[in-house]
Amino acid sequence: MIKKPENLYHYTSFENFTNIINSNELWMTDIRFLNDSSELNYAIESYKEYIEKINKNPRRIINKFKYYNSDFNKSTLDELLSILLNLIETVQNLHSYSFVFSLSEEGDLLSQWQGYTAFGKGISIGFNYERFCNEIHPDPSQKPNNLSRIGELLYPCLYSRKKLYKTVEATLLGIYANNFSEGLTSIDFIDVWSECLHIKHDAFKEEKEWRLSAKLNNLKNIDHLTGSHSIIPIFKNKFDDISNYIDHIVIGPNPNMNKAVKGINSFLGDRKIEIKISKIPYTGW
Repeated sequence: MIKKPENLYHYTSFENFTNIINSNELWMTDIRFLNDSSELNYAIESYKEYIEKINKNPRRIINKFKYYNSDFNKSTLDELLSILLNLIETVQNLHSYSFVFSLSEEGDLLSQWQGYTAFGKGISIGFNYERFCNEIHPDPSQKPNNLSRIGELLYPCLYSRKKLYKTVEATLLGIYANNFSEGLTSIDFIDVWSECLHIKHDAFKEEKEWRLSAKLNNLKNIDHLTGSHSIIPIFKNKFDDISNYIDHIVIGPNPNMNKAVKGINSFLGDRKIEIKISKIPYTGW
C-alpha cells in the first residue's frame, strides 16, 4: 500500500519555475540522460539478479504460488520467468521512449538544494498530490491499458531490495493471473516498465523521490534542450493551467530572501500559490 503524501516537490531554478508557470508544461527527461545514466541498468540488473535467486531456490516461490493453484510446478515457474525476462529485455530495448519528471516528498532538503539549484538559490514547487494524480489518471488506482500517447504513471522510487523482490513476485503473480499462456500483454509490460523506471540505489533514499514517468509510442513529439555535455531529448507534458496543481512553493536558501519573496509575489500575481521560505541558513556553500 503506497502512503500518499500531501505534497510532492520539484526542485528547480527561478528561471525554470517561471517557464513552468508561463508555459503550463513540465519538461520530462529521457531516462538515458538523467544525472545518473546507470539507473535503468541498475534496475534491470536488479530484476535479473532476483530471477537468478529464484532459479537457485525455486521451492519457496513454488510453494507460495501453490496457495493460488495447487497444480503450480517448476515447469510453470520456468515459463513465467521466461516471460518476465522477455518483458525486461523489451524495456531495455525501448527505453529511448521513456521519460521521467522527478519529485520528492521533502520540500526543504539540503542535498536537493545543493544538487538541483545553483548554490541553493532556487525553488521547490509543492504540487498537491491528489489534484496532480487525478490529472494524470481520472482514477489513480487504474493503470493505463495501452501504450498510446502516454502510459503515464506516478510512483515512489524503490530503494530497498526487499521491496523490489516483493514487487517482482507480485509481477509474476499478475502475469500468472492474467493467463500467461496468451503471451505478453500491455498491462504486464506497463508493470515491469514502470518498476524499472522507479528503482534506485539505496544510497539515494534520503531524497524520497517519486517519478512521473511517460511511455511514448513514437518520438515525433520529442523536443531537445542543450545540456552542459550533450543535447538532451525531452517531452513537454502540457497542462491546462499548471498553477491549479500547486499548493505552495519553497524558496531555497538565499542571501537576498526579502528581494526573492517580493519578486515571486510580483510574478505570481493573483495566482493562489503560497510562498514559503527555506529553514536552512544560506552559507554560500
